[in-house]
This record gives sequence, C-alpha cells and structure tokens, in this order.
Amino acid sequence: MSMPASENRLNRGRALSWIHANYTRAIRLKEGAMVAAMSPFHFCRVFKAEVGLSFCQYVTRLRVERVKELLRESRKSVMDIALEVGFFDLSHLYRAFRRSTGRSPCAWRRAALSRTPSNFDISESQERPRR
Repeated sequence: MSMPASENRLNRGRALSWIHANYTRAIRLKEGAMVAAMSPFHFCRVFKAEVGLSFCQYVTRLRVERVKELLRESRKSVMDIALEVGFFDLSHLYRAFRRSTGRSPCAWRRAALSRTPSNFDISESQERPRR
C-alpha cells in the first residue's frame, strides 16, 4: 500500500528554513526529520530526491558558502570562521572546502583578496569527485 502523495513530499520551506537557522551548530538528520514530521529514513530519501543533495551534503555546502563569505569579508582566523559556521575542527573544514573549491581556505582567501586573474572563479563552487 503506497502513501498519499502529500505524505511523500517534503515541506521544503520549513525544512530548509530550519537548516538555515541551525546550521552553525551540530544538527542531526534525526532533528530535521522531526521538523519535517517524518521518520529519519523517509526524510533522508525525500530530502535527497527533492533537494538533489543528501542532508549532510546540503549542510556542508551551506557551511562552505558561509566560510567563503567570511573569508572574503572579514579578517577572522580560519579557525574562528570554522567554529562560527559549525565546523568543529580544521581538518573537517579543510577537507570540505578543498572538495568544494579545489583550494585550501587560506589559498582561496589570498586569491579572493588579491583579485588576480587565475584559472578558477572564486564565486563558483565546483564539487570535486571523492577519491
């Protein structure tokens, strides 16, 4: 027996608003599922189907985009920025940032601040394939 179509749909606005309001702390898929009034398994499937990324990938991408803004606009240390946006150690930030941009946060900041022509566009994220 299949569920009604309305139960298979994610309340996208509510779920995404909750993620955007809470991404700077440790959030869990289980919490997102509760906000969406779904089981964690169902939330995971529906979220990926509707958003195009897994819950974890979406939160990481959101954090990396915020890191890029702060690297460009502030003089805060990379560690302070990492903690501010929800990364709890530098190695996690560096891996996620390099996967997204192909550069370390420090190299990306230097390129963004120098505004010299280069082979990459600092405004665009390019997800790198995992090895």
